[in-house]
Amino acid sequence: LPDQDVLLAINQTEYSRSDDTEIWLSPNEKSMVAGGIQAFALVDTTSAKSEIIYENEQLGSLEFIGDFVFSSDNHWLAFDVGGWCGCGCGSYNTVYLWNLGSNFEDATLSKEFSTAEVTQLNFSADSRLLVAALYSDIRIWDIATGEQLTVLDGHTYDHVLATRFYTLNVHDAVFSQDGTRLFSYSTDGTIRVWAVDENSKAG
Repeated sequence: LPDQDVLLAINQTEYSRSDDTEIWLSPNEKSMVAGGIQAFALVDTTSAKSEIIYENEQLGSLEFIGDFVFSSDNHWLAFDVGGWCGCGCGSYNTVYLWNLGSNFEDATLSKEFSTAEVTQLNFSADSRLLVAALYSDIRIWDIATGEQLTVLDGHTYDHVLATRFYTLNVHDAVFSQDGTRLFSYSTDGTIRVWAVDENSKAG
């Protein structure tokens, strides 16, 4: 069990209230994401330095932020932000990809991808690809270039059911450890296994 010695105290009042804070820890435990309704910050777990990586500035909108996902090599961070504008102009969703660099000071926003509503984000084991399970399909990006490599729409999508009951189609999509297959689960009642070839074109 932990002893009573506090190794580090991190002040998070700049980006979150104490009653809504969540944290996500990187695989090497050198950095984490902490935050809540107001904003989220990248935090160095050694020095307690922090940098706000997302702040809700969409006044009048209803925003939601999905889980934060670190790549296995600790080099990349991905998360999605979506919402519905109160003025009636419609919904929006963006996937943010941060390059964490070799140390905390090097972290920069690398890419932004506009998408449909995201249900899950995952990196491939080699930290080369990012997959998003979306409201209606699955999308894969090359992390280094930001190129969208493919869109997988093989799951049956019931537009009537989705509209009437706000049902999400694809709930999750994950790569196999060797990167040769992609597994996805959908409300159509199937788990599908997709081949991922050497050019990263799943199909």
